[in-house]
Amino acid sequence: MMLSIFILLLQVFSLNTSAQENPLGRFFNQVKTISLPEFPLIGEVTMLDVNERGRLLITDRISGEVFLYDDDGSHITTLSPEECSPGAFWQPSKALFHTNGDIFIINSGPPWGIHFSPDGICLGILGLHFLGPLHIAFDNNGNIFGFYIANDGNYIKKMNPEGEEEKRFGIFPDAFTNLISHFEGGGLLVSGETIYHMNIHSPDMHLYSLDGNHIKTIKNRPSYFRGVDKDLPAFGGDPGRFLNEVGNILKNRTIVYSLHSLDEAKLLVQYKHHNTYGIEVLHPDTGVVYAEPILTDRPFFAARNGLLYMVNAHKPDNKGILQNPVIDVYGFEKVRTVLEK
Repeated sequence: MMLSIFILLLQVFSLNTSAQENPLGRFFNQVKTISLPEFPLIGEVTMLDVNERGRLLITDRISGEVFLYDDDGSHITTLSPEECSPGAFWQPSKALFHTNGDIFIINSGPPWGIHFSPDGICLGILGLHFLGPLHIAFDNNGNIFGFYIANDGNYIKKMNPEGEEEKRFGIFPDAFTNLISHFEGGGLLVSGETIYHMNIHSPDMHLYSLDGNHIKTIKNRPSYFRGVDKDLPAFGGDPGRFLNEVGNILKNRTIVYSLHSLDEAKLLVQYKHHNTYGIEVLHPDTGVVYAEPILTDRPFFAARNGLLYMVNAHKPDNKGILQNPVIDVYGFEKVRTVLEK
């Protein structure tokens, strides 16, 4: 519960962005805008995932719902566990597409893991041995990898498709434990035979084999990166004081906001510095694709097949009624054109 509060606070900070014109047009080609229907009403797009077909999976922590849309924005279904687990606790924190095409839900309490079909039909729940991680990823064999925050230290856990633990591994700092545990930054993903992980406080990217063996660490520090120099204090029960400390420590400092797989060869890393987001496209073997920083006032929520997805917040219609957000879709190829000039 406390973790959810702090995650929400980070989202509030992230939405407090400047109103300057979005400069992404210099680097990315806007492919289309997806308008979502008026109903069901979305409280907030907390998370967005996209599958190979371009379907959209939206987690809304305000309404406590998960919505599945087709690539044109038409509503397919609102997910529910009632079909396979009547009466189950339902407060989804994350919804993702599995590598096998299914939908996987991380719940905010037991049952922590719930499987759905690609069309949103409930298939079953994982046993009580599975606990919901902060970040989750899947390999092509259905194995689950989760990043966990625990009293005995942070770790990445490899699990079989049923969520049963097989191994713990990972490189994590002794410092910044409160920062890492209170904010949903950094990222974890699996691409091919490699696991990629980033902590919230550092631009270092750690690569592991699917067996959990460390391959290498990519040290890429953007020119604008200003690292956090001290950890957050322990939460003492006073939210006002804690928020004040958060503001002081993160002021003019940079954190790793998210990590995505842009396509089979490239990764998308997003940084957050006050009200600005830095975007880097990275090839794990050759480094950054371009040298010029890409800065914007809004982050991408998802990336898939060379496309990047950005959420445009609710806007009122001519009667002053707030509409559902729209999804702006950008293509990556324009970056190469800019660099070649």
